[in-house]
Amino acid sequence: MNQVKVQGFTHLVKSAGNNFLSKLRRSRPRTSPAPSVSYRQSILSDPPPFSISQSCINEGEKLQAASGRDPYLPAIYEVKSHPRIPKGLDKDVIKRILVIPWPKGDAQYLKFYFHYAETKIHIPGGTNSIIPALGWIKLNAGDILFIRDAAGSGDGMDDSFEAFVGDIDEESKEGILIKQLRDETLGSKAERCTNGCAAFEKCAKRANPVGVTPSVGGKVRGNLSKEEEEHVQMRHNIVTTTIRLAVDMVRRLLPKEYKVLEDACELNNVPRIGTDDNVFYQGAQLNFSQPIHNDGFIINCIKALAFFGGKHFDKHDSCGGWTTMFSYPDIPIGDGWEGGRFHLVEFGVYVELDGIKTITFSGLRLHGGTPPLAPAGVPIPPSAYRWVVVLYPQGATLDGRVTLNIAAGANGAIQLTPQETRDGLTCVPAIEDTDGQIVEEEEEAYALFDFSYLIC
Repeated sequence: MNQVKVQGFTHLVKSAGNNFLSKLRRSRPRTSPAPSVSYRQSILSDPPPFSISQSCINEGEKLQAASGRDPYLPAIYEVKSHPRIPKGLDKDVIKRILVIPWPKGDAQYLKFYFHYAETKIHIPGGTNSIIPALGWIKLNAGDILFIRDAAGSGDGMDDSFEAFVGDIDEESKEGILIKQLRDETLGSKAERCTNGCAAFEKCAKRANPVGVTPSVGGKVRGNLSKEEEEHVQMRHNIVTTTIRLAVDMVRRLLPKEYKVLEDACELNNVPRIGTDDNVFYQGAQLNFSQPIHNDGFIINCIKALAFFGGKHFDKHDSCGGWTTMFSYPDIPIGDGWEGGRFHLVEFGVYVELDGIKTITFSGLRLHGGTPPLAPAGVPIPPSAYRWVVVLYPQGATLDGRVTLNIAAGANGAIQLTPQETRDGLTCVPAIEDTDGQIVEEEEEAYALFDFSYLIC
Protein backbone atom coordinates (compact mmCIF):
# COMPACT_ATOMS: atom_id res chain seq x y z
CA MET A 1 0.00 0.00 0.00
CA ASN A 2 2.78 2.43 0.91
CA GLN A 3 4.61 1.63 -2.32
CA VAL A 4 1.48 2.44 -4.33
CA LYS A 5 1.12 5.75 -2.52
CA VAL A 6 4.74 6.69 -3.22
CA GLN A 7 4.43 5.78 -6.88
CA GLY A 8 1.25 7.80 -7.19
CA PHE A 9 2.89 10.81 -5.51
CA THR A 10 5.93 10.50 -7.78
CA HIS A 11 3.70 10.48 -10.86
CA LEU A 12 1.81 13.54 -9.62
CA VAL A 13 5.03 15.49 -8.95
CA LYS A 14 6.51 14.56 -12.31
CA SER A 15 3.37 15.62 -14.18
CA ALA A 16 3.08 18.90 -12.31
CA GLY A 17 6.79 19.62 -12.60
CA ASN A 18 6.93 19.04 -16.33
CA ASN A 19 3.87 21.25 -16.78
CA PHE A 20 5.44 24.15 -14.89
CA LEU A 21 8.78 23.81 -16.66
CA SER A 22 7.14 23.74 -20.07
CA LYS A 23 5.36 26.96 -19.10
CA LEU A 24 8.75 28.48 -18.33
CA ARG A 25 10.06 27.47 -21.71
CA ARG A 26 6.99 28.81 -23.54
CA SER A 27 7.06 32.11 -21.64
CA ARG A 28 10.62 32.71 -22.76
CA PRO A 29 11.52 30.54 -25.77
CA ARG A 30 15.27 30.25 -26.09
CA THR A 31 18.00 27.74 -26.64
CA SER A 32 21.03 27.92 -24.43
CA PRO A 33 24.16 28.63 -26.47
CA ALA A 34 26.57 25.83 -27.14
CA PRO A 35 30.16 26.12 -25.91
CA SER A 36 32.66 26.88 -28.64
CA VAL A 37 34.23 23.44 -28.48
CA SER A 38 31.00 21.90 -29.79
CA TYR A 39 31.17 23.86 -33.03
CA ARG A 40 33.06 22.36 -35.95
CA GLN A 41 34.01 24.58 -38.89
CA SER A 42 32.45 23.40 -42.14
CA ILE A 43 34.62 22.72 -45.15
CA LEU A 44 32.27 25.11 -46.93
CA SER A 45 32.15 28.85 -46.38
CA ASP A 46 30.33 30.34 -43.41
CA PRO A 47 26.58 30.77 -43.92
CA PRO A 48 25.33 34.22 -44.89
CA PRO A 49 23.56 36.34 -42.27
CA PHE A 50 20.04 35.08 -41.64
CA SER A 51 17.15 36.57 -43.60
CA ILE A 52 13.97 38.13 -42.20
CA SER A 53 10.48 37.26 -43.43
CA GLN A 54 8.34 40.11 -44.75
CA SER A 55 5.79 39.55 -41.99
CA CYS A 56 8.35 39.66 -39.17
CA ILE A 57 8.35 43.44 -38.62
CA ASN A 58 5.18 45.02 -39.97
CA GLU A 59 5.63 48.34 -38.22
CA GLY A 60 8.88 49.68 -36.94
CA GLU A 61 11.87 51.81 -37.83
CA LYS A 62 15.26 50.19 -38.24
CA LEU A 63 17.96 51.73 -36.07
CA GLN A 64 20.87 53.07 -38.07
CA ALA A 65 24.32 51.76 -37.23
CA ALA A 66 27.71 52.83 -38.55
CA SER A 67 29.19 50.99 -41.50
CA GLY A 68 31.69 49.39 -39.14
CA ARG A 69 28.98 47.16 -37.63
CA ASP A 70 29.74 43.49 -38.15
CA PRO A 71 27.48 42.13 -40.93
CA TYR A 72 26.45 39.18 -38.76
CA LEU A 73 25.11 41.38 -35.95
CA PRO A 74 21.30 41.55 -36.13
CA ALA A 75 19.20 44.50 -37.20
CA ILE A 76 17.30 46.30 -34.44
CA TYR A 77 13.90 47.95 -34.89
CA GLU A 78 12.12 50.53 -32.78
CA VAL A 79 8.36 50.03 -32.45
CA LYS A 80 5.79 52.35 -30.92
CA SER A 81 3.98 49.76 -28.80
CA HIS A 82 4.22 46.14 -27.77
CA PRO A 83 1.57 43.70 -26.47
CA ARG A 84 3.99 42.18 -23.93
CA ILE A 85 4.32 45.44 -21.99
CA PRO A 86 1.84 45.69 -19.08
CA LYS A 87 -0.79 48.36 -19.68
CA GLY A 88 -0.45 49.93 -16.25
CA LEU A 89 3.27 50.58 -16.60
CA ASP A 90 4.21 54.27 -16.51
CA LYS A 91 5.43 55.66 -19.81
CA ASP A 92 8.43 57.22 -18.10
CA VAL A 93 9.62 53.70 -17.17
CA ILE A 94 9.79 52.41 -20.75
CA LYS A 95 10.92 55.11 -23.16
CA ARG A 96 11.90 53.03 -26.19
CA ILE A 97 10.76 49.59 -27.36
CA LEU A 98 13.23 47.62 -29.45
CA VAL A 99 12.69 44.36 -31.35
CA ILE A 100 15.43 42.16 -32.79
CA PRO A 101 14.50 39.56 -35.44
CA TRP A 102 16.26 36.34 -34.48
CA PRO A 103 16.51 32.86 -36.11
CA LYS A 104 15.01 31.04 -33.14
CA GLY A 105 14.32 27.78 -34.94
CA ASP A 106 17.58 27.46 -36.86
CA ALA A 107 19.77 25.42 -34.50
CA GLN A 108 22.65 25.07 -36.95
CA TYR A 109 22.85 28.81 -37.58
CA LEU A 110 22.62 29.59 -33.87
CA LYS A 111 25.52 27.23 -33.24
CA PHE A 112 27.58 28.91 -35.94
CA TYR A 113 26.66 32.38 -34.71
CA PHE A 114 27.55 31.72 -31.09
CA HIS A 115 31.00 30.49 -32.14
CA TYR A 116 31.36 33.45 -34.48
CA ALA A 117 30.40 35.98 -31.79
CA GLU A 118 32.67 34.30 -29.27
CA THR A 119 35.72 34.38 -31.54
CA LYS A 120 35.18 37.28 -33.95
CA ILE A 121 33.12 39.96 -32.19
CA HIS A 122 35.32 41.69 -29.62
CA ILE A 123 34.37 44.07 -26.84
CA PRO A 124 36.10 47.33 -27.77
CA GLY A 125 38.15 49.40 -25.37
CA GLY A 126 38.53 53.15 -25.45
CA THR A 127 36.21 55.99 -24.60
CA ASN A 128 32.46 56.02 -25.12
CA SER A 129 32.78 58.50 -27.99
CA ILE A 130 34.42 56.00 -30.37
CA ILE A 131 32.05 53.06 -29.83
CA PRO A 132 29.16 54.06 -32.18
CA ALA A 133 31.59 54.39 -35.08
CA LEU A 134 32.51 50.73 -34.55
CA GLY A 135 28.93 49.71 -35.24
CA TRP A 136 27.73 49.15 -31.68
CA ILE A 137 24.28 50.50 -30.80
CA LYS A 138 23.81 52.27 -27.47
CA LEU A 139 21.00 51.30 -25.13
CA ASN A 140 19.66 54.16 -23.05
CA ALA A 141 17.80 54.20 -19.74
CA GLY A 142 14.21 53.18 -20.41
CA ASP A 143 15.02 50.84 -23.32
CA ILE A 144 13.37 47.42 -23.34
CA LEU A 145 14.53 44.75 -25.76
CA PHE A 146 12.61 41.80 -27.23
CA ILE A 147 13.62 39.17 -29.76
CA ARG A 148 11.22 37.91 -32.43
CA ASP A 149 11.33 34.82 -34.60
CA ALA A 150 12.77 36.00 -37.92
CA ALA A 151 10.67 33.42 -39.76
CA GLY A 152 7.52 33.97 -37.69
CA SER A 153 4.26 35.79 -38.20
CA GLY A 154 5.34 38.99 -36.49
CA ASP A 155 2.94 38.57 -33.56
CA GLY A 156 4.46 40.44 -30.62
CA MET A 157 2.86 38.06 -28.12
CA ASP A 158 5.33 35.42 -29.26
CA ASP A 159 8.36 37.67 -28.60
CA SER A 160 10.85 36.90 -25.84
CA PHE A 161 11.99 39.49 -23.33
CA GLU A 162 15.75 39.96 -23.51
CA ALA A 163 16.86 43.08 -21.66
CA PHE A 164 15.81 46.25 -19.87
CA VAL A 165 17.92 49.25 -18.90
CA GLY A 166 16.79 51.44 -16.04
CA ASP A 167 18.27 54.36 -14.21
CA ILE A 168 17.54 55.49 -10.68
CA ASP A 169 17.45 59.14 -9.66
CA GLU A 170 20.03 59.68 -6.95
CA GLU A 171 17.57 61.86 -5.04
CA SER A 172 14.74 59.31 -5.15
CA LYS A 173 13.95 56.92 -2.31
CA GLU A 174 15.52 54.05 -4.26
CA GLY A 175 18.55 56.16 -5.16
CA ILE A 176 19.18 57.09 -1.54
CA LEU A 177 19.05 53.40 -0.56
CA ILE A 178 21.56 52.46 -3.27
CA LYS A 179 23.88 55.34 -2.32
CA GLN A 180 23.78 54.34 1.35
CA LEU A 181 24.56 50.74 0.42
CA ARG A 182 27.42 51.74 -1.87
CA ASP A 183 28.94 54.09 0.69
CA GLU A 184 28.60 51.50 3.45
CA THR A 185 30.45 48.79 1.51
CA LEU A 186 33.07 51.14 0.08
CA GLY A 187 33.58 53.21 3.21
CA SER A 188 34.33 56.92 3.22
CA LYS A 189 36.79 58.29 0.67
CA ALA A 190 39.20 59.19 3.47
CA GLU A 191 39.10 55.61 4.80
CA ARG A 192 39.69 54.17 1.34
CA CYS A 193 42.75 56.38 0.89
CA THR A 194 44.10 55.53 4.36
CA ASN A 195 43.39 51.79 4.28
CA GLY A 196 44.11 51.22 0.59
CA CYS A 197 40.93 49.19 0.21
CA ALA A 198 37.17 49.35 0.49
CA ALA A 199 35.44 48.78 3.84
CA PHE A 200 34.04 45.46 2.61
CA GLU A 201 37.57 44.20 1.92
CA LYS A 202 38.85 44.79 5.45
CA CYS A 203 37.45 41.55 6.87
CA ALA A 204 39.92 38.71 6.24
CA LYS A 205 37.15 36.11 6.36
CA ARG A 206 34.89 37.81 3.84
CA ALA A 207 34.93 34.79 1.48
CA ASN A 208 33.23 32.53 4.02
CA PRO A 209 29.54 31.79 3.36
CA VAL A 210 27.81 33.48 6.28
CA GLY A 211 24.19 33.36 5.16
CA VAL A 212 21.90 36.29 4.60
CA THR A 213 21.19 37.52 8.14
CA PRO A 214 23.59 38.81 10.79
CA SER A 215 22.46 36.18 13.29
CA VAL A 216 23.55 33.27 11.10
CA GLY A 217 27.26 34.04 11.35
CA GLY A 218 27.10 34.23 15.13
CA LYS A 219 25.27 30.93 15.47
CA VAL A 220 27.61 29.08 13.17
CA ARG A 221 30.95 30.49 14.26
CA GLY A 222 30.41 31.71 17.81
CA ASN A 223 31.32 35.23 18.87
CA LEU A 224 32.32 37.60 16.09
CA SER A 225 34.68 40.52 16.26
CA LYS A 226 33.31 43.99 15.63
CA GLU A 227 34.90 43.96 12.17
CA GLU A 228 33.27 40.64 11.34
CA GLU A 229 29.89 41.78 12.63
CA GLU A 230 30.08 44.87 10.41
CA HIS A 231 31.02 42.70 7.45
CA VAL A 232 28.14 40.28 8.00
CA GLN A 233 25.76 43.23 8.29
CA MET A 234 27.06 44.55 4.96
CA ARG A 235 26.29 41.20 3.32
CA HIS A 236 22.82 41.23 4.81
CA ASN A 237 22.15 44.77 3.57
CA ILE A 238 23.44 43.99 0.07
CA VAL A 239 21.13 41.01 -0.32
CA THR A 240 17.98 42.48 1.20
CA THR A 241 18.23 45.95 -0.37
CA THR A 242 19.17 45.06 -3.93
CA ILE A 243 16.84 42.08 -4.17
CA ARG A 244 13.93 44.17 -2.85
CA LEU A 245 14.53 46.84 -5.51
CA ALA A 246 15.15 44.34 -8.31
CA VAL A 247 12.09 42.20 -7.58
CA ASP A 248 9.83 45.24 -7.47
CA MET A 249 11.15 46.43 -10.84
CA VAL A 250 11.18 43.12 -12.74
CA ARG A 251 7.83 42.04 -11.33
CA ARG A 252 6.26 45.17 -12.83
CA LEU A 253 7.92 44.51 -16.17
CA LEU A 254 7.17 40.77 -16.38
CA PRO A 255 4.05 39.94 -14.34
CA LYS A 256 3.21 36.76 -16.30
CA GLU A 257 6.74 35.43 -16.05
CA TYR A 258 6.70 36.21 -12.34
CA LYS A 259 3.62 34.02 -11.87
CA VAL A 260 5.20 31.11 -13.72
CA LEU A 261 8.41 31.37 -11.68
CA GLU A 262 6.39 31.68 -8.48
CA ASP A 263 4.64 28.38 -9.24
CA ALA A 264 7.96 26.71 -10.07
CA CYS A 265 9.54 27.97 -6.83
CA GLU A 266 6.66 26.60 -4.80
CA LEU A 267 6.93 23.22 -6.48
CA ASN A 268 10.74 23.04 -6.20
CA ASN A 269 10.80 24.37 -2.62
CA VAL A 270 13.15 27.19 -3.66
CA PRO A 271 14.16 29.41 -0.70
CA ARG A 272 13.15 33.05 -1.02
CA ILE A 273 16.38 34.98 -0.54
CA GLY A 274 16.24 38.59 0.63
CA THR A 275 12.44 39.01 0.39
CA ASP A 276 9.48 36.67 0.71
CA ASP A 277 8.36 37.35 -2.87
CA ASN A 278 11.74 36.83 -4.53
CA VAL A 279 11.37 34.17 -7.24
CA PHE A 280 14.03 35.60 -9.56
CA TYR A 281 17.39 35.49 -7.77
CA GLN A 282 19.18 32.83 -5.78
CA GLY A 283 22.68 34.29 -5.85
CA ALA A 284 24.45 37.62 -5.48
CA GLN A 285 27.87 39.04 -6.27
CA LEU A 286 29.52 42.27 -5.19
CA ASN A 287 32.13 43.68 -7.57
CA PHE A 288 34.55 46.56 -7.07
CA SER A 289 36.71 47.86 -9.93
CA GLN A 290 39.02 50.86 -9.97
CA PRO A 291 39.58 53.10 -13.00
CA ILE A 292 42.43 52.60 -15.41
CA HIS A 293 43.98 55.11 -17.78
CA ASN A 294 42.61 55.14 -21.31
CA ASP A 295 45.33 53.86 -23.60
CA GLY A 296 43.21 53.74 -26.75
CA PHE A 297 43.59 49.97 -27.14
CA ILE A 298 41.37 47.01 -26.35
CA ILE A 299 41.31 46.56 -22.59
CA ASN A 300 42.13 43.28 -20.91
CA CYS A 301 38.86 43.05 -19.00
CA ILE A 302 39.71 39.70 -17.43
CA LYS A 303 42.62 41.30 -15.60
CA ALA A 304 40.71 44.44 -14.65
CA LEU A 305 37.34 42.94 -13.76
CA ALA A 306 35.81 39.95 -12.04
CA PHE A 307 32.10 39.63 -12.85
CA PHE A 308 32.52 41.16 -16.31
CA GLY A 309 35.33 38.70 -16.98
CA GLY A 310 35.79 39.75 -20.60
CA LYS A 311 33.37 38.07 -22.98
CA HIS A 312 31.54 35.13 -21.43
CA PHE A 313 28.17 33.56 -20.72
CA ASP A 314 26.91 32.23 -17.39
CA LYS A 315 26.25 28.58 -18.20
CA HIS A 316 25.02 27.78 -14.68
CA ASP A 317 22.17 30.30 -14.83
CA SER A 318 18.61 29.03 -15.09
CA CYS A 319 17.15 29.10 -18.59
CA GLY A 320 13.92 30.39 -17.04
CA GLY A 321 15.39 33.40 -15.26
CA TRP A 322 17.24 36.68 -15.70
CA THR A 323 20.19 38.48 -14.16
CA THR A 324 19.86 42.00 -12.77
CA MET A 325 22.86 44.27 -12.26
CA PHE A 326 23.16 47.50 -10.27
CA SER A 327 26.06 49.81 -11.14
CA TYR A 328 27.02 53.01 -9.34
CA PRO A 329 30.54 54.43 -9.79
CA ASP A 330 32.11 56.68 -7.18
CA ILE A 331 34.67 58.40 -9.39
CA PRO A 332 35.32 62.01 -10.43
CA ILE A 333 32.69 63.34 -12.84
CA GLY A 334 33.41 64.92 -16.22
CA ASP A 335 36.77 65.95 -17.73
CA GLY A 336 37.32 62.56 -19.37
CA TRP A 337 36.26 60.31 -16.49
CA GLU A 338 33.91 57.49 -17.53
CA GLY A 339 32.20 54.69 -15.62
CA GLY A 340 32.88 52.04 -18.26
CA ARG A 341 30.40 50.05 -20.33
CA PHE A 342 28.40 46.82 -20.34
CA HIS A 343 28.05 44.97 -23.68
CA LEU A 344 25.54 42.37 -24.89
CA VAL A 345 27.83 40.89 -27.50
CA GLU A 346 25.44 38.75 -29.54
CA PHE A 347 23.23 41.76 -30.27
CA GLY A 348 25.95 44.37 -30.72
CA VAL A 349 24.52 46.72 -28.06
CA TYR A 350 26.02 48.39 -24.98
CA VAL A 351 25.14 50.49 -21.93
CA GLU A 352 27.25 53.30 -20.48
CA LEU A 353 27.68 52.79 -16.73
CA ASP A 354 27.48 56.35 -15.48
CA GLY A 355 25.21 57.23 -12.57
CA ILE A 356 22.94 54.57 -11.04
CA LYS A 357 22.10 52.03 -13.74
CA THR A 358 20.14 48.78 -13.58
CA ILE A 359 20.35 46.21 -16.35
CA THR A 360 18.21 43.08 -16.53
CA PHE A 361 19.33 40.54 -19.12
CA SER A 362 19.90 36.85 -19.77
CA GLY A 363 23.26 35.63 -18.53
CA LEU A 364 23.04 32.84 -21.11
CA ARG A 365 23.88 35.40 -23.78
CA LEU A 366 27.49 36.41 -24.38
CA HIS A 367 28.18 39.57 -22.40
CA GLY A 368 31.04 41.48 -20.83
CA GLY A 369 32.29 44.96 -20.07
CA THR A 370 35.04 47.46 -19.65
CA PRO A 371 36.45 49.06 -16.49
CA PRO A 372 36.04 52.73 -15.55
CA LEU A 373 38.35 55.10 -17.41
CA ALA A 374 40.50 57.95 -16.16
CA PRO A 375 41.87 60.68 -18.43
CA ALA A 376 45.41 60.06 -19.66
CA GLY A 377 48.02 61.63 -17.41
CA VAL A 378 45.62 62.36 -14.56
CA PRO A 379 46.41 60.64 -11.22
CA ILE A 380 43.77 58.13 -10.15
CA PRO A 381 42.72 58.74 -6.54
CA PRO A 382 42.77 55.54 -4.42
CA SER A 383 39.20 56.33 -3.37
CA ALA A 384 37.85 55.90 -6.94
CA TYR A 385 35.77 52.75 -7.42
CA ARG A 386 32.91 51.47 -9.52
CA TRP A 387 30.47 49.55 -7.34
CA VAL A 388 28.43 46.74 -8.93
CA VAL A 389 25.99 44.21 -7.48
CA VAL A 390 24.87 41.30 -9.64
CA LEU A 391 21.80 39.19 -8.82
CA TYR A 392 21.47 35.98 -10.78
CA PRO A 393 19.20 32.92 -11.13
CA GLN A 394 21.07 29.83 -9.94
CA GLY A 395 20.05 27.09 -12.33
CA ALA A 396 20.58 24.19 -9.93
CA THR A 397 18.43 25.80 -7.23
CA LEU A 398 15.72 27.41 -9.35
CA ASP A 399 15.31 24.33 -11.55
CA GLY A 400 15.08 21.92 -8.61
CA ARG A 401 18.39 20.10 -9.06
CA VAL A 402 19.77 20.40 -5.52
CA THR A 403 19.00 18.74 -2.21
CA LEU A 404 17.65 21.26 0.30
CA ASN A 405 17.39 21.15 4.09
CA ILE A 406 13.70 21.36 4.95
CA ALA A 407 13.58 20.56 8.66
CA ALA A 408 15.39 19.14 11.68
CA GLY A 409 14.19 15.88 13.21
CA ALA A 410 13.55 15.21 16.89
CA ASN A 411 17.13 13.95 17.30
CA GLY A 412 18.56 16.99 15.54
CA ALA A 413 19.24 15.18 12.26
CA ILE A 414 18.70 17.26 9.13
CA GLN A 415 15.72 16.27 6.98
CA LEU A 416 16.35 16.61 3.25
CA THR A 417 13.97 16.86 0.32
CA PRO A 418 13.18 13.24 -0.64
CA GLN A 419 14.25 11.85 -3.98
CA GLU A 420 10.61 11.40 -5.04
CA THR A 421 10.11 15.19 -5.05
CA ARG A 422 13.12 15.85 -7.23
CA ASP A 423 13.10 13.36 -10.12
CA GLY A 424 10.25 15.00 -11.99
CA LEU A 425 11.52 18.52 -11.45
CA THR A 426 14.94 18.18 -13.04
CA CYS A 427 15.37 20.63 -15.91
CA VAL A 428 18.90 20.59 -17.31
CA PRO A 429 19.51 23.42 -19.82
CA ALA A 430 20.04 22.08 -23.31
CA ILE A 431 22.48 22.95 -26.05
CA GLU A 432 22.67 21.89 -29.67
CA ASP A 433 25.09 19.24 -30.81
CA THR A 434 26.86 19.40 -34.16
CA ASP A 435 23.81 17.98 -35.94
CA GLY A 436 21.41 20.53 -34.51
CA GLN A 437 19.90 18.01 -32.09
CA ILE A 438 19.38 18.79 -28.42
CA VAL A 439 21.90 17.31 -26.00
CA GLU A 440 22.26 17.69 -22.25
CA GLU A 441 25.01 19.65 -20.54
CA GLU A 442 26.25 18.52 -17.15
CA GLU A 443 26.29 21.21 -14.48
CA GLU A 444 27.49 21.21 -10.90
CA ALA A 445 24.99 21.87 -8.12
CA TYR A 446 25.50 25.18 -6.36
CA ALA A 447 25.67 25.23 -2.59
CA LEU A 448 22.75 27.09 -1.11
CA PHE A 449 23.60 30.52 0.31
CA ASP A 450 27.13 30.33 -1.10
CA PHE A 451 27.14 33.91 -2.32
CA SER A 452 30.32 34.87 -4.12
CA TYR A 453 31.01 38.55 -3.53
CA LEU A 454 33.74 39.25 -6.05
CA ILE A 455 36.31 41.91 -5.20
CA CYS A 456 38.54 43.33 -7.94
